[in-house]
Amino acid sequence: MGVYVDACERCSNCMSDNDHYCEKGIVLTYNSYEYGTKNITYGGYSKRIVVKENYVIKIPQGMDKPKAAPLLCAGVTTYSPLTHFKINKHHKVGIAGLGGLGHMGLKFASSFGSEVVVFSTSDSKRDEAFDMGATHFVNVKNAEDIAKHQNSCDYILDTVSVNRNMTQVFSFLKTDGIIMLVGLPMEPLAISSFSLIDICLK
Repeated sequence: MGVYVDACERCSNCMSDNDHYCEKGIVLTYNSYEYGTKNITYGGYSKRIVVKENYVIKIPQGMDKPKAAPLLCAGVTTYSPLTHFKINKHHKVGIAGLGGLGHMGLKFASSFGSEVVVFSTSDSKRDEAFDMGATHFVNVKNAEDIAKHQNSCDYILDTVSVNRNMTQVFSFLKTDGIIMLVGLPMEPLAISSFSLIDICLK
């Protein structure tokens, strides 16, 4: 199972294969109330679980199950937006952050043939990024690195889960570029409307 196990299956989003946007709200695999009950889902802490068949994913025979598990969370979280926007060899894709989500996003974007630039706060992951298929690596604290890639990305997959200088992140996008936010900071992101206007006017 992935990160959710139920949806109403009757609203317009569910009826158009967008049940992860269920208007009634999805039931998460963990820490979520089952519909119409006070039963809480416990995910990996469960002794057993019953799920509707359309929320179960078949793992191909012969696939290493421990390696399959990350695909059901970090994998689909990064694969979904990249395929939604049909990322391919004609795109330059930025990956902000090289944690669990960033690793998966980098591997997918690279496998789609994209030119991929990884944005990180230190050089410690530089070699790792190139080993996994990155075309470029940018230390966002290095002015020379930053200058080389401003206004250059068609898409940025933002996997970072802390609040930071979003103006800098947006500065790496081309005009009409798209940012895909999949990181989950606990605080609201601070974005200045003036910085967005300034970026658009460049």
